Amino acid sequence: MSRRTIVMADGDVIADGPTRTVLTSSPTFAPQTAKVFAPVPVLVPDELAGAVR
Repeated sequence: MSRRTIVMADGDVIADGPTRTVLTSSPTFAPQTAKVFAPVPVLVPDELAGAVR
């Protein structure tokens, strides 16, 4: 996974930072696991398994 993510809209940077922070802080860009299990910052199902234990 990348360490940094930049999200652009209409040529403007709207989010820039660590990938986990950028993806889990935005309902628009977050994967389903991040939306369902918020505020636990998980991006993929394998991370969820580790967070639950």
